[in-house]
Amino acid sequence: MKYRRELIDRADEVLLNRRKKAQAYAEQMRAKLYETRPELADAERGQAESLAKAATHLLHGERSMAVAMVDRMQELDAVRKHHLRALGMSEDALDPKYACKHCADTGFVEGLPCDCYRQLLRQLSYEHSPMGSALRDQNFDNFSLHYYSAEKDGRGSSPRSRMAATFQRAKQFAEDFGGEKKSLLLIGGCGLGKTHLSSAVGGAIAERGYYVVYESAGELFSKHEAVRFGRAPDIDTTTYVSCDLLIIDDLGSEHITQLGVATLFSILNTRIIRCLSTILSTNFSLAELEEHYAKKVVSRILGDFEILRFEGTDIRTLRVMEKL
Repeated sequence: MKYRRELIDRADEVLLNRRKKAQAYAEQMRAKLYETRPELADAERGQAESLAKAATHLLHGERSMAVAMVDRMQELDAVRKHHLRALGMSEDALDPKYACKHCADTGFVEGLPCDCYRQLLRQLSYEHSPMGSALRDQNFDNFSLHYYSAEKDGRGSSPRSRMAATFQRAKQFAEDFGGEKKSLLLIGGCGLGKTHLSSAVGGAIAERGYYVVYESAGELFSKHEAVRFGRAPDIDTTTYVSCDLLIIDDLGSEHITQLGVATLFSILNTRIIRCLSTILSTNFSLAELEEHYAKKVVSRILGDFEILRFEGTDIRTLRVMEKL
């Protein structure tokens, strides 16, 4: 995937701050130990001086003297390790503890991007996308079951208990992501928490370094239409069929066209073939989906998606009533 310059700059800034933090902490530890063990400070300073002298001797062709300085460095290193062991510390206790052991938080290993760098770019890409930035505060921790009725109905259970099961299934989906490839269809009326829960799933998965794309149905189809008719040839629509998780929010709210139906089928079909996970959320019933998107689309969904049903009273309305 190609990333915007500002995302790359942000990722570089994050890694730089990680390095500085690790190095600053190591220096703080070193300064404290120097106060209680001045002989440790003498050994480390002696190593640094010997290294500088060895380099100078090599520049002047004085090989034997350079070798003598290297031997002196090794002697002082043995002294340094002895003092650390005496303090019950490991030999590398004063080395910076970087978040990534492979690249030391530089983002690169032997000139190639480290896995941690790729994961960071994916996470930032999700967080700074139009949907990701708007929904980043919608997570599992602030998804409240308080707004769903606790009264039992004709089904022998309450909407709250059924929504609690839906919540746990969505959370499990996020925790298990990366194993068995599954997809979800979130179905139910307006304002019942579908967007919140799909955003929580996407955010949790993106935090683990997976490439998550979150798009409203209207925006997704508009982009494909713009590319199809040459109005925006620079838009990369391949991400919709290549990302680890695609979340299409509010399916059915867009202006539905034959091109949109064909686009949806193509995206779903390609992702199913590639064993990639997708989350769809819609206010439509299954019958309405078939009516508007054709039987072959719904057949694909029913065959490969697990359905999570949302029920209750519009939460947005309830919140307004609470404020009043």
